[in-house]
Amino acid sequence: MPRRIPRILPSLLLLLATGVAGYALDPRKSLTQYSRSGWTQSLGLPQNSIRAMAQTTDGYLWIGTREGIARFDGYQFTAFNREHGNLPSNTIYALAPAPQGGLWIGTPEGLTEYRGGKFHTFTKKDGLPDNLILFLHTSRSGALWLVGEGAVCRFESGKFTTWRVGIDLPMTSVREFSEDAQGHLFLAGDNAVTRYSDGKFVPELDPAILRGLNAVLSSGVLIDRAGALWVLTTRGLLQRAPGSSSVRMLGPAEGLSPQFNNSRGDVMEDRDGNIWVGTSGGLGRVEKGRLKFLADPPARLLLEDREGNIWTGSDNGLTQFRDDVFTVYGRTEGLPSDQPSVIHQDRRGRTWVGFFDTGLFQLQAGVPRTLASGATASHIGALRERIYSIRETRSGDLLVGVSRGLVRINDNGSGLFTPPDPSAREWVNDAIEDPAGHTWVGYSGGLAELTGDKFRTVISRDEARSPVVTLAVTPDGALWAGTYDKGLWRIFHGETKLFTAADGLGSDQIRVLHPDAAGSLWIGTIDGGLAEFQAGLFSRYTVKNGLASDNISAIADDGENLWLSTTRGITRVSRATLRTGQGPPAITFGLGDGLRSAEGLQSVASGGNRHADGSLWFATPRGIAVYGINPPRVQGSTPEVHIESLLADGQAVNWVTAPRIAPGAGNVAIQFSAIHLRAPDHLRFSWQLQGLDDTWTDAGSRHTADFHNLAPGAYRFTVKAELPDGAFSTASAGFELLPRYYQTVWFRGLLVLAAAALIWSAYRYRERQVKAGYALVIEERARLAREVHDTLAQGFVGIASQLDVVDMCLPPQTPAARGAVDLARKMARHSLTEARRSVMDLRTGNADRPDLAEALRSGAPLWSAGSGVPVEVEISGDTARLSEKTAHHILRIAQEGVANAIKHSRASHVLLTLAVNVDTLNLQVTDDGQGFQPENTFIASKGHFGLLGMRERAQALGGELRVESEPGKGTRLLVSAPVGKPPPV
Repeated sequence: MPRRIPRILPSLLLLLATGVAGYALDPRKSLTQYSRSGWTQSLGLPQNSIRAMAQTTDGYLWIGTREGIARFDGYQFTAFNREHGNLPSNTIYALAPAPQGGLWIGTPEGLTEYRGGKFHTFTKKDGLPDNLILFLHTSRSGALWLVGEGAVCRFESGKFTTWRVGIDLPMTSVREFSEDAQGHLFLAGDNAVTRYSDGKFVPELDPAILRGLNAVLSSGVLIDRAGALWVLTTRGLLQRAPGSSSVRMLGPAEGLSPQFNNSRGDVMEDRDGNIWVGTSGGLGRVEKGRLKFLADPPARLLLEDREGNIWTGSDNGLTQFRDDVFTVYGRTEGLPSDQPSVIHQDRRGRTWVGFFDTGLFQLQAGVPRTLASGATASHIGALRERIYSIRETRSGDLLVGVSRGLVRINDNGSGLFTPPDPSAREWVNDAIEDPAGHTWVGYSGGLAELTGDKFRTVISRDEARSPVVTLAVTPDGALWAGTYDKGLWRIFHGETKLFTAADGLGSDQIRVLHPDAAGSLWIGTIDGGLAEFQAGLFSRYTVKNGLASDNISAIADDGENLWLSTTRGITRVSRATLRTGQGPPAITFGLGDGLRSAEGLQSVASGGNRHADGSLWFATPRGIAVYGINPPRVQGSTPEVHIESLLADGQAVNWVTAPRIAPGAGNVAIQFSAIHLRAPDHLRFSWQLQGLDDTWTDAGSRHTADFHNLAPGAYRFTVKAELPDGAFSTASAGFELLPRYYQTVWFRGLLVLAAAALIWSAYRYRERQVKAGYALVIEERARLAREVHDTLAQGFVGIASQLDVVDMCLPPQTPAARGAVDLARKMARHSLTEARRSVMDLRTGNADRPDLAEALRSGAPLWSAGSGVPVEVEISGDTARLSEKTAHHILRIAQEGVANAIKHSRASHVLLTLAVNVDTLNLQVTDDGQGFQPENTFIASKGHFGLLGMRERAQALGGELRVESEPGKGTRLLVSAPVGKPPPV
């Protein structure tokens, strides 16, 4: 067993047995165990040579190069230079954070401030001693300190204050700044360290000390929280203890990298008080007074971000070191191989690890256990080859499946048992002891029971048709045997049964069996996902249930969740989530979580194991991956969300000042990001746009939301970034999409006003047309009235007079002639009456009055004038509701009825009544005259033309006319008609 293993195992086991606390990189890990990511120009950096780094208060990481600066959100770089960003120079020497997310930038052409998306540069004309800015430092008080050519300058309250090197400062040069916990500023140069206190610069490190060490300060100065001084020199790392004048040099004898040279480096203290040093020889850390180095990559600059990650910058690009949830152990940590096959912790707490290529090792307190002296050389040789499985019996013996058979190990020694196989296929994939003490062996030739040193075949190769690769015993005492590609066997109460994909397994390629305390058997398969056997039935779970892959090679159980080793990472999923879909979502861990390989083993080994302390151990193709009881939660792990830009039809819109988008923008795109530098790929975004839809839209890992054909109006965009553990944060901002002129309120109001004016004009025009037409009608009616009066009426008068003469001249003996003359005379008189009535109608008379009631009351005395017969008028209801046409017809019917009663009935009294109801009107003309027989009343040949006219008027109103009369009993004329629009005639 290699000698290097004992050196690393004590710290390895101590780390794995305890939870990790704190927020910086865990110092108990070796430098090789930190996860590492790197970026170069090919991945977005403006240039590989990094000259400065800083993290601003809004969470962005800024990188300065010779080709400009880049802002990094963990996902992508945004570059700024003279052409894009208004920088005075593309060469960046220094960066320092400014308040409210701003950034100070040191260039050869001046000091530039970046704030709110804009750059502003200060030069000598603004008070700088020189345009060349080499170093920057933002103090706790908010003042900016900068180093120019031969001078130190402070910028505070808008004013520059300058001190000249060698004149105001007791040193020949200035290379770096540092600040202690009390806010005192320290400056390091070639030959001295100076402290600024109470407005003065005083020596802090005697130059004679450096001369005595034959050392020159190269770069990097630090006053740690305990007050110790650390300075990187040409000879190594100088340390001066707090309150002491003596110094100590950490050089090659103390672990300084052999690749260290005099080029610029850096010294940094992390939030847990660990001292880090970056040099040309790589990244180092001070551990118990010695330096531990990771030679690759070089580290010109160091920075710890708010999440506790450490960043290094060099001529080779940008590198991030992070402390992930998984810790991996392999060759670089002292293990004999990177290819473990199986891990087992026995009841004594000893950890056994089997490898594919180097055999079996026991790890206990850092000392490898030597196998029992009674073991034969052949047994030892078998344990130095491929290890397939490790199990433990009730008595504490180990059952180890190896390529030569089964090795049983106890305190008294070991024994090798070779299963019978005609083809000499002796390897044992798994062995297990059941509750009755029987030992079962799964091997290439099938399944056998081992009693003493004798094998009894239970399932032969001919029956199994495939090697048995994994075994399990469920709480009910059933033995389960999974085959390589022919399904799953169960041996229960002496009965043997085979289950295949046809029974619900999903795949016949079985790789792992895991019985849980509740009685379920979980089955990991290749290409079939995860299956559960419970109460005699199989349930199948695949990628549709949140699994990363349908290829499962190992299962670990933390009591609440299952941990599945797959070909795409290690997935943690709760049983409730699998069975009901209700529960925390499945989480898959991969390269971004500390694994050196996301691919699970495709072997026949058991692969996963839970230790007594709750830690979970997984065998991977690149080492042992361990998940601790309480994995570290990095400070600031909640992502910080930013809305980057707003694009309208591809053109940028100022997002900072409540943007207003010009009318006609058909497509709006909003770009956003979230700062989570440790694992940006784990972020999942969702957004909502208030004003369009209040529901959340899942954006996955996309950083852009696109909207098409938005209606004009005010909107508020909110984006949420969430991590798998549920931590999330949001950001929101509003914008307004301006309408086109024809979509504005004022334009629509103008349209309404224009429409109203048009309608009013049309109404007035129509009114004028009607009035003009009505005037023409009145004029024509007057003309016709004159014509009728002057022609027809006079003609009828003449005819009637001549007929009177004829009647007087006819002898009495001519009754027939007298009858004809009498009829003609009656017709002429009636025609004269009708002509006069027509003249009256044409003249309109009382029908022009606005109200029918008034017309009836004023007309009745005129109709009876000269007759001596009184006419009484009774009216009820609202006659103003009647239309002009209805009022006209009713008036004429009443006029004719009264005239007939006075003329023909010899009445002494006439009663005119009108009742206007809701839907109908009723008119009655009643007299107390002589009456008549009403039969054949409406026959034109009888000469009752007045009655015919009245009936026609009633019908024109949609009503009817009735006549009730008897000789000697008077006459009653009845008219009923609807109150409303009359039907068309």
